[in-house]
Amino acid sequence: MKIHHLNCGTMRPMGGALLNQSPALIVCHCLLINTGRELILVDAGVGIADMKDPRRLGPMRFLLNMKADVQDTAAEQVKALGYKTEDVRHILITHLDLDHAGGLPDFPRAEVHVLRPEYEAATHPTTFREKERYRRCHFAHSPRWVVHEMPGNDDWFGLPCVRDTDRLPEEIVLVPLPGHTRGHCGVAIRTPERWLLHAGDAYYHERRMAEAGGCTPGFIAFEWFAHIDHGRAMKQMRALWQVVNRHKGEVETCCTHDPSEFSRLRNR
Repeated sequence: MKIHHLNCGTMRPMGGALLNQSPALIVCHCLLINTGRELILVDAGVGIADMKDPRRLGPMRFLLNMKADVQDTAAEQVKALGYKTEDVRHILITHLDLDHAGGLPDFPRAEVHVLRPEYEAATHPTTFREKERYRRCHFAHSPRWVVHEMPGNDDWFGLPCVRDTDRLPEEIVLVPLPGHTRGHCGVAIRTPERWLLHAGDAYYHERRMAEAGGCTPGFIAFEWFAHIDHGRAMKQMRALWQVVNRHKGEVETCCTHDPSEFSRLRNR
């Protein structure tokens, strides 16, 4: 199994060093997994159509200040690695926010795996915040949804998890981490060295996993803005921190938007 680390969207939001550096730098860290039989994408980043017409992203485009470059999309990077977009058979979605689901139309043949609460939130939003964060244009091609029910008794290092050994390798599990959105989850991949958990937007800065409660002022403020249920999201993040610190050497995490984590894992 080989994991490619892809940045599928570069952003320069306002905030500067209050977030992570000056000027602020945000990435959209996606994973491309080659199992030896097929390709699996973890999150889809910003799509080709979004790069060509950022208006598809709605008002959030002004906050994100995204660099519009088609070469940054998952589809173009898959092709640059020598594959075809049709080789991507599965897309595992941490959640369906616009900067995670924008690339779905670029892989119309792929099965899109999502937890039931996230599917319901995106396809039947009930609040203004949900209606704004999910973009209908990202689902207009009628994705091949694979909707997973919330877990029963199975667990991953003490956290509930979802396994789909009929469609996915046994080395990959979904770990529900609700709070940022209704059905937000992490994707855990067992490599020969350790487990790697892509935690989506469960946290935004690597300090969250290195020290209990550590973060920058800008991201602490952004958590209040971005999480649909801030209290629940913080509870999930603390549970994740406990797993990482109890199982050092066995578990490594990355989030979607930290450029330091992305650079470290890509360069490895």
